Amino acid sequence: MDETVLQGAGAALAHARKTAMQVPPPWPEAPAGLEQAYALQRAAIAALGGGLAGWKIGATGKDHQARLKTDRPFFGPIPATDLHEADAQNGVALPFRPGTRGVECEIAFCMARALPSRKAPYGRDEVKAAVGSLHPALEVVGTRVAADGLPDVRLAIADYGLNMAFLPGAAVAGWHELDLSSIAARWCWATRSRPWCGWPTTARGSRPASGSARARSPASRRLPRDRWQKAISARSGG
Repeated sequence: MDETVLQGAGAALAHARKTAMQVPPPWPEAPAGLEQAYALQRAAIAALGGGLAGWKIGATGKDHQARLKTDRPFFGPIPATDLHEADAQNGVALPFRPGTRGVECEIAFCMARALPSRKAPYGRDEVKAAVGSLHPALEVVGTRVAADGLPDVRLAIADYGLNMAFLPGAAVAGWHELDLSSIAARWCWATRSRPWCGWPTTARGSRPASGSARARSPASRRLPRDRWQKAISARSGG
């Protein structure tokens, strides 16, 4: 993939993100490998502008890796333009857009210091010491590239790591004593009007206290694509 195609694809992905639209695959052929996929991701980040709020790690479990046809996790950006502040009292409107695939519960870490690249991997204690705070969070995931089914990991990486929006909660006190592998998530939904096909328009009073870091809410369960796309279109007047 030459530089012209790379920059053109990055610009198309950035435009799709800014306009909340989906686009056909903006490249003549899919990225040949992970290196090319990350090059496309960098081009898309540069074309978007606005800076980054942080990074995400995707496909941390074997089931997700199998769906994306990979044997390892991947990383992707969290653009500052799609970072949404939320609190338990006032809630937040979730930005469901064309291409939205779902909402995931996450554990987010705010780093107190950088961990520069080095040959030897960092140990668990070194990483833990570099963390400033832990936050429960929600991530809206989806694709800007119009396609049936889930993309493989190369397309997921190129397409901003499937990130559409990120909503961190308040810092958790005493998180060092928690067993993060056993944390659960409890969801409380309220809507301004009835949910469309199970997709609420506003989340209120979310209690990020209990379930796995990637548990799905019953309200954000996967539905037949044509049903929820029509619901989103009807909701937005499209």
